[in-house]
Amino acid sequence: MTIRTKSLLPVKSLCFAAFALALTLSLAAADGKKEKAPKPYPLKTCVVSGLDLGDSPITFTYEDREIKICCDQCQEDFYKEPQHFVEKLEMAEKAKKTK
Repeated sequence: MTIRTKSLLPVKSLCFAAFALALTLSLAAADGKKEKAPKPYPLKTCVVSGLDLGDSPITFTYEDREIKICCDQCQEDFYKEPQHFVEKLEMAEKAKKTK
């Protein structure tokens, strides 16, 4: 039994073209989805302890905002009550806007 290779060639070409098109579309969609930058941290002090952040604070993103913490213990405390500290940051932002 012989397999005709000529009849499989269009099928292979069509599969390759479909794969290339799908890859191109997925890459184009990924380029269109730019991540929104987090809200900047409004304080010069640690939101948890109130101490100066110093030269190298621990910086991370929580939900849609940048958080800066002075030490590991404050980061642990932040995650125990994150909403409380986010509210403090929102109050600081409002206070900045009214000045």
